[in-house]
Amino acid sequence: MPFQYTLPTTSAINFTSIFTTSSPGSSLLDQLTNHRASLRSQLKDYKRTAKTVQKTQIETLFFTITDYYKLLKTLLKEVEDGTTTLANPQNPFKAEWSPLASVLDPSKAIISQKKPVDLDGERRMVLILLSITHYTIGGNLVNRIFDATLDSDQKPQSIKFATSEFTTSSSIFTFLAKTYPAETTLFTGLAHLSLAEANYLCILNSDPYPSYLTLSSDEYSGNSRDWLYNPPEVPSKGRCQISSKISKAAADLAEKCREATRDVEGSGHIQKYCTAFAAAANAKACRFQGIHEERDGEVGTALGWIMLAQKMLAEGDGIRSDGSRTGEFLRNVRKKADNLKGTGMSSLSKNIQENAKADPRNLEAVTCFLLEKKWRKQNDTVGFMKVPDPETLRDNIPPGLEAVVAKEWDNLEPKPEEPIFNFENMFGSAAYLGMGGTDSLMSSLGF
Repeated sequence: MPFQYTLPTTSAINFTSIFTTSSPGSSLLDQLTNHRASLRSQLKDYKRTAKTVQKTQIETLFFTITDYYKLLKTLLKEVEDGTTTLANPQNPFKAEWSPLASVLDPSKAIISQKKPVDLDGERRMVLILLSITHYTIGGNLVNRIFDATLDSDQKPQSIKFATSEFTTSSSIFTFLAKTYPAETTLFTGLAHLSLAEANYLCILNSDPYPSYLTLSSDEYSGNSRDWLYNPPEVPSKGRCQISSKISKAAADLAEKCREATRDVEGSGHIQKYCTAFAAAANAKACRFQGIHEERDGEVGTALGWIMLAQKMLAEGDGIRSDGSRTGEFLRNVRKKADNLKGTGMSSLSKNIQENAKADPRNLEAVTCFLLEKKWRKQNDTVGFMKVPDPETLRDNIPPGLEAVVAKEWDNLEPKPEEPIFNFENMFGSAAYLGMGGTDSLMSSLGF
């Protein structure tokens, strides 16, 4: 589901032939040469292997990048204080890396496009690599959440670790934005995307509706009634409001990333992803408003909200030249769902899991589709309530509330366990991740 960065590749470097040190017995240059050779080799292998293998390679790559960055910082410090100098001033440090455009857009990952960088440019590229590695590990954990073989008690832990990876990625991009003022806009935008992923994950764990709707629908459950004996907890009205606000915050962060990368070379893929992500998060915000109304007995208004959610999802398609929306995405989702009727819950669940990895809107679209059918049946047989025009509800979407913030990165050693939730004192991050109660949260927010 998360954006797929392309890890850059780089040229070979021999530090011992470029630098000389006055520190007797120092092995720093040899260590740098060996670690960088290992990094280069792992990046090449990662690029050439299948995605299923990359999931295991990325963790090893992370440790290699971290170790190399520590050594590189030491070298920069020694160069600054004069302990290490160039062996030949006519032969300065010059490494080649894939350009940032190829990191954002796989189609631009061409070897001939590698660009030379100096020692400070080396640090910049390693930091970018470290940040997107954290993001990629988080993305792998998110995809694991949709794995049908994952035990239910493992899901909160996977989400917790994924959130930590995304927030660390955001912290490093923010550090890059401060360190390289010429690229502040770009790196700040990428930091916003990492933070958007972390906030969206908070809601994913506390949202029972995707699985509940597929289990309870006669058309897709294969007449199973297991859900009757172990029904999921329906969110309280207070939790619905909080979930809606956090979803809106995630959408706002994705839109900030889209704006920040608008004029960046190779940003077409990330622009498209941010548009789809913001559409999914905005739709989720609307859906939780609808759930709140349905709990109040206002099924008609709830339907208005779910229709607005679907309009939000359609806005992720982009706009035609005449200003209209294509609507192609929602038509395809409904067609797939209709084709899976009577095939059993497992078929629909598998389809949702696979499609959720391809487009962040897929899971939300199927959820809204099934929820609308459920509420329409309820309203047509019991409620008979008027359904408002969805557009009249758009201005009632609550403002965003960021549930997750990233601490400032200390540039010493990444600590993925430290980024925390900014309202931890209200009810505790572990509670919101599904590992505790929420009474203190609700009372502190006045619910």
